[in-house]
Amino acid sequence: KLLAAIGRSGPMVRHDGETLSFKQFTDILKSADKASTTTLSFKDCAISGTVGTIKKKKASLEPVARFAKVAILNFKNNQFAGDLSPLVSLVNLVSLDLSSCHQLTGTLDPLARLTKLININVFSCLGLTGDLFALRSLFELARLNVSYCKSVKVNLRALENLTKLERVDIFGCNPNAGVAAFRARHPNCVIAAPANAT
Repeated sequence: KLLAAIGRSGPMVRHDGETLSFKQFTDILKSADKASTTTLSFKDCAISGTVGTIKKKKASLEPVARFAKVAILNFKNNQFAGDLSPLVSLVNLVSLDLSSCHQLTGTLDPLARLTKLININVFSCLGLTGDLFALRSLFELARLNVSYCKSVKVNLRALENLTKLERVDIFGCNPNAGVAAFRARHPNCVIAAPANAT
């Protein structure tokens, strides 16, 4: 499904499993083709630290903002700080995996403009806050994982009009409101939730 949404794949920047400092990460992105790269994958790289000597910048998502053609972004298990606002310009994004990026902060609101998104995985992004209402216009969304985003208010009523949803993971979230109504409206969508979720 993702490949069909992307169409013909362009250049990829892939460094999965390599331990990288934030400086190494930014150097790699500086040399990448920002105009045509469709995949950025740095999963399990433990990216952290700062760059710069006088004005130190913490590891953030800021360096990806210029990659307008990116469709797949997999930054699972890194230590990026800051919020999701640098992603606003990635209007071609169809798959976003920031799972286990515990240092990320802010809300999901910057994702509201990314209307091509099919997959969002922010599992265990402990610093994220807000609610799911920013996602209510992502009509292509098929998979959403917000499990263990303990400060995100999960009310599935926000997602009622997303008819393409196939799976929603909300373990470890509180409260889990609107689950029963959502199940009734979307009987084919798998909802991975605690047994007591209403």
